[in-house]
Amino acid sequence: MIALGNPGGEPIAIERIDFAGDFAIAPEASTCGAALAAHQRCTIGVIFTPTAMGPRQGSMIVTDNAMNSPQVIGLDGTGIAGKIKIVPGTLEFGREAVGATSTTKSITLANPNQVPLKIDSVSVNGADFRETDNCAGVFAAGASCTISVTFAPSAARAGSAAVIIADDATGSPQKVKLRGTGTR
Repeated sequence: MIALGNPGGEPIAIERIDFAGDFAIAPEASTCGAALAAHQRCTIGVIFTPTAMGPRQGSMIVTDNAMNSPQVIGLDGTGIAGKIKIVPGTLEFGREAVGATSTTKSITLANPNQVPLKIDSVSVNGADFRETDNCAGVFAAGASCTISVTFAPSAARAGSAAVIIADDATGSPQKVKLRGTGTR
């Protein structure tokens, strides 16, 4: 919210409120109309919709009949990637003979954000599970990739691990649980 005040004794006619950069007016959060009475204040709601990651700059320009019109207010924000979509959240391999390798199961990783994000690494933290993927590097907005996982138990026991995805999205690192049981 940005407060606009009229400290003078006469009303101010507000002709326009414009935005530059990744910013726009939030009409439902704004109380400024076509005029601002003497000694009154109103608020202007601002929406930030980053078009790229990192620092973003813009401005709000208020054109009115006051001296020094238009008034320019600098706006700053930081674009970050939101959450990524991972389906499924758990892979169940069931029972697999010691020394054998399961069939491959897949995880789909999708970027539903409006900005690209960077996948730093995809790894597995358990010795009996293996992964391959095509997810490394810059991950475009709307793109998806596949993580393929197999289970090859080295002993007769229940095994668990996780695929760990390190990236610059909210909530990093993300984890997908892996479970399987080695049998004789």
